[in-house]
Amino acid sequence: MIQIVEKETASNVDALDVLNKQQRLMLYIITMFGIVGATGGILGFYGFQTLVFKFLLIGYDIVFIATFLFYIFGKIKVRTALAIELLYAAFETSCENIAVVDNTDVYSGFLILGNICLLLLILMACVLAYIPSNTIIVSLLVVSVFMYCVLKDKHGALTELSVFYLLMIISVSLICWHISRNLLALRTDNIDMREREVQLISALGLNYNQILKIAQLSNLQTRDEDDDKTSINSFLDTINAETRQRMMATLKDYLLSKQNDMNNLKKVFPMLTPSELEIAKLIVEGKTTGEICRALDKTKSNVGSQRAHIRIKLGLPPEYNLKEALMEKVQHAKL
Repeated sequence: MIQIVEKETASNVDALDVLNKQQRLMLYIITMFGIVGATGGILGFYGFQTLVFKFLLIGYDIVFIATFLFYIFGKIKVRTALAIELLYAAFETSCENIAVVDNTDVYSGFLILGNICLLLLILMACVLAYIPSNTIIVSLLVVSVFMYCVLKDKHGALTELSVFYLLMIISVSLICWHISRNLLALRTDNIDMREREVQLISALGLNYNQILKIAQLSNLQTRDEDDDKTSINSFLDTINAETRQRMMATLKDYLLSKQNDMNNLKKVFPMLTPSELEIAKLIVEGKTTGEICRALDKTKSNVGSQRAHIRIKLGLPPEYNLKEALMEKVQHAKL
């Protein structure tokens, strides 16, 4: 049964499937740009040609290629691969900034700020990749690295606007963290809804389309009898003969039960009109005025007027509760 349910739900547009596709696309893009960028730096097309930078860039290539291969061969999930690549990218960029600010020979304020911007982009990529844990780690890393660079900056390039940069970094980090938290809550809700959907369909023994038809029937708003018949016939066409026969038998029993209830109520309250009897029956069942209006497709003024007529015919004073009076008479009649 579970396999049948899973097959039925697979036809729906599932947010989790969309998420997996987005993560796969991001993994391909990040892997490609990361390997190309690191290789370009290793070959000397840009960047500082020092041993530290070479080592970091070689590590960049090794981690990205190994992670991608592990994903391709099914050893790790796409989310894990993305988390590893984004974390290493943030680590490598942070190390590069620390190395630059500590080395007067290769110092560059623009490179430091550029790397801070790159860290913020990595932070946003963590949000888009739907990895909240990475978002927190990278946020703390960005703030910590920037503060370290400001404190170690002997050239003053970062000190002048350090407060502005710090506020900007913290603001972006908080926004990304807030978005990640909301996305995590949505993902949890989505998983819960999917599990409940599977359990519901399994318990009912119906497929998704049949349940959808039932929901549409329960919310019919049309006053056109032909449209109603079309909707009902469309639902009946989706179920097999055995289910249809059971449903018809159950419906017959239900209608007979309702008719018996009305007949019994009519014996207790012969003075009420058919319309007033319907309202009296719903009152005894505990329905509110709003629920009665929806059940009988009547306005509140109409229902209120008929409730008043029922009270008058029963001789009830204003302080008496109508529901209790009706139930008392029904119970008395049964005795």
